[in-house]
Amino acid sequence: MGDRIFLTPDEALAMLPDRDRIHTTRRARVISIGCYWDRADIEEAIRQADIREESGPRAARHGYRLAIHNADGMLFIETKEQR
Repeated sequence: MGDRIFLTPDEALAMLPDRDRIHTTRRARVISIGCYWDRADIEEAIRQADIREESGPRAARHGYRLAIHNADGMLFIETKEQR
């Protein structure tokens, strides 16, 4: 397992795709639950998160390179394509 890469709010926000709705996924026991968030809501969640970090390779392969942690657990957030 690699070293964790923590992000500032600005670094995390810069990773978001340029759209009004952004897909997220959260692991709930043995399944993953996905939904779209309005951009303003996900931006606020990123700012308020206890931890912001780059996700691991498995989530990153599926386009979710950003993870935030808060009282509800870990949320994986869709990000821009890497160049």
